Amino acid sequence: MSKLDKDYFTKKMKSLAYEEQLLNKKIIFNNHDIDQLNIPEMAQITISDNDLKSFLENYNDDINYEYGDLNKNHIYLAICFGIIGAFSSYLVNENSKTFEDIFLKFHNLFKTNEASPIDYKTGYKHRYMFGHDFNLWQKLPDGYTFYGKNVGGKTLYSLIFDYCNNLPGSHSFLTTHLNTILHIITHYLSDLPTKDGIPLPFSSFFTTWKEADNATGYTSENLLLKALGREYGSINLADISSYAGIKLLLKVYSKIMFRKHDDDDVQLHLSQMSVISYGVCIIIQMILIITDIGEITGKLNYIIAIAFLRNAIKVMLITNKKHKKIIKNYQKSISLLNNDEINLELWVKHYVINES
Repeated sequence: MSKLDKDYFTKKMKSLAYEEQLLNKKIIFNNHDIDQLNIPEMAQITISDNDLKSFLENYNDDINYEYGDLNKNHIYLAICFGIIGAFSSYLVNENSKTFEDIFLKFHNLFKTNEASPIDYKTGYKHRYMFGHDFNLWQKLPDGYTFYGKNVGGKTLYSLIFDYCNNLPGSHSFLTTHLNTILHIITHYLSDLPTKDGIPLPFSSFFTTWKEADNATGYTSENLLLKALGREYGSINLADISSYAGIKLLLKVYSKIMFRKHDDDDVQLHLSQMSVISYGVCIIIQMILIITDIGEITGKLNYIIAIAFLRNAIKVMLITNKKHKKIIKNYQKSISLLNNDEINLELWVKHYVINES
């Protein structure tokens, strides 16, 4: 608190303390005093520091002092969290082969020696055309062949279901469905650490097929992902790790630093810091795209971009909620003060203390 703010606060509190003593008839207020000085001036003369301390102690247990603004230390830490998030994505990309090998071991538990139906579309950027965007209802065109086998006209899920019927072990209806789901999940996980990652969810709706004189009988194109490219049209493990890292740091910090604040203040501070952290991470990764020095780290992180927008909206909603609450309390305070039956002491107890 600045010296000017502290002086202003002290004067106001002395005025309240003075008026309380008037109400309790601890001070005799005569007409000569009124002619010479107003109440604030009389309060500064009459109320000593000890009187003010005693006045405040009467209400000390009732007033909540725990609210704190988002200060510069919080802002600096939020910036650091964003930098850490961007750096973590770099570390994950540097060790992508290790993560890929780990996930492949799990995937091998749910596959045979034959290629997965998810990879029935082969060739350059094949993930962007078919099977890798969570669109399990996507179908290969009629007459599409894979190693001489007609696999067209069926949904991706049904192709994988048939594939999992050839896994060793029991093949009950539920077991095969479970193996199908685990096959899909582990396949996507094994693709996440790679440079191409996996395409944006349901982007295969933009895939078009044309008959061609090749082994499969078709060629394909996805105009959306062709325009976006890897930098703007994919999600990889580094995107997830940077988001998870920032979110964890923010959660732990808020639990420690804002544990005594009310829920609205905690959510507001957490959302404000989230906007800063996610924003910093996005800026760093976009700079890497522009400068072309970030290799696979330089890309648009959609997960963090969505988190940034969600928290920005949350800040506005919470701020608006708190603003409405303040306006409501002001209106209530004014109506109480306009009531002739309410004296200052009742107003302080009912409004200042109860609403603090």
